[in-house]
Amino acid sequence: MIAITLLDYYIPIWGTKKFGGTRAGVIGSTIGLFAGMFIFPPFGVIVGPFVGAFIGEILVDKNDLNKALKSAIGSFLGFVAGTLLKLAYCGYIAFLFFRDLFMA
Repeated sequence: MIAITLLDYYIPIWGTKKFGGTRAGVIGSTIGLFAGMFIFPPFGVIVGPFVGAFIGEILVDKNDLNKALKSAIGSFLGFVAGTLLKLAYCGYIAFLFFRDLFMA
């Protein structure tokens, strides 16, 4: 569970890097993630990394909107991957619970 939680925070950052984001995009994604959690939960966790990565990339290179958008999409896809990972883990735990409940 601890590994899944840590990966859930790291995967959007990794997605930003994988889609060509620079250090500014990664920092923006991280700041957006934490700011989103507190400013407008629960949607901030979804929108925050996307907006943060986009703003971080725009601050570095104001002329390259495509790169900024690509970096932000990588951050969003990383969020989706982390969510699917948590969903799979929860499904596995539910399976173990019901198996033990009805097979015991």
